[in-house]
Amino acid sequence: ALLLGVSTTDSRVIPWLRQDAFTLEAEVIEVREKPSVPDGAVGLDAEGRRPHLVDRGVRRRAVVALGYTDTDPDALIPMDSGVTIAGSSSDHMVLDVTEADYDFCEGDVVHFRMKYTALLHSMLSPYVAREYRRSQNAVVERLTREGRLTQPPQTSTDRGAGESVAPTGGE
Repeated sequence: ALLLGVSTTDSRVIPWLRQDAFTLEAEVIEVREKPSVPDGAVGLDAEGRRPHLVDRGVRRRAVVALGYTDTDPDALIPMDSGVTIAGSSSDHMVLDVTEADYDFCEGDVVHFRMKYTALLHSMLSPYVAREYRRSQNAVVERLTREGRLTQPPQTSTDRGAGESVAPTGGE
């Protein structure tokens, strides 16, 4: 509950906690118009389940480079209005962006809130890079996919209120 701002017992939002302390971002690698149900028999998905598909006609689909290897797609909540998760494999996820407020194209980034299992899997996956931020734009530390911790050079706009930088020799 402290990490996600949501009660773990009943999924109730805890208003005095932040629900966006952790977000997951995925790059759109393909956008195409595709039928919502494939021709022929439907096989099992990456988790060994037979997906229940509803024929909604031709839909605008976006593929992102994120799947079961990286996180728990069933525990992701798209933050972009009108985006829904259509399905996932081990390393890709198909999103229905037909009713999205934004016209997604290749190279765009889709943002997700995470339930506990998605957060757990994402933090443990060696394939997910992590950034620690003090504010929306200032990256404090970055944990790369290779596990190296990096710190970008600090500028005067990155420092928080009350922080100072000690002068270097001669100042």
